[in-house]
Amino acid sequence: GSITIENTLPTVTDVTISPDPAYADDSLTCGWTFADDDDDDDASYVTWSVDGSEVGTGTTLTGEFLGGQEVTCWVTPDDETDTGEVESSSITITNTPPVLASVTLTPEEAYESDTLLCTPGDTTDIDSTTEFTYSYGWTVNGIDTGTGDASLSSDYFDRDQEVICIVVPHDGTEDGDPVESNAVTILNTAPTIDSVTLSPDPVYAADLLVCSHDNYDDIDGDGDESTYSWTLNGASIFA
Repeated sequence: GSITIENTLPTVTDVTISPDPAYADDSLTCGWTFADDDDDDDASYVTWSVDGSEVGTGTTLTGEFLGGQEVTCWVTPDDETDTGEVESSSITITNTPPVLASVTLTPEEAYESDTLLCTPGDTTDIDSTTEFTYSYGWTVNGIDTGTGDASLSSDYFDRDQEVICIVVPHDGTEDGDPVESNAVTILNTAPTIDSVTLSPDPVYAADLLVCSHDNYDDIDGDGDESTYSWTLNGASIFA
């Protein structure tokens, strides 16, 4: 008599997804080890799922994933005669930090009485995040002010000091890289006086005239170095 040798079902082991870790813009590849007692060729096929929904076939998967999604590679062993038991492997897409393009510090011409405003520019994230939060820091002449608001009052800077703000974007999972603003150097503020008085009044030809001013003020704290000029019937004269 004779017997017919039945086909032995193929198997796959060591199913892996690479790269690992994987990010939103990566192309994923599924690999495995094939075994078949009949020495048949490997005709195994692959399906992919993202968060449980089938998204494609083939050994590679390319697309825009999102940080936190679970991607699974399902391998069905096939020896061109029969199929064996399906094996799988999964990875979770690693979050990609957001990228802040620029930061603007205004006003560019600032004085000690001003409040400075720090404004983040465009922020992008390949995980398709569209809403971001920001943390703020400030330096004055390179020294951290210890404040964390989007604005900085003149309590923290004086004339001739250089102010920079630093912004860190956050996508809800992690921080992006800090970005510095343009530097703003605090300008000198002109002094003020309330009034000028000429005495005596009335005045006669033989009198000595005295010019004085009241309530000199300078927000930068500079001393009073006011100067005087005189006119007689509209023409400049020297005192």
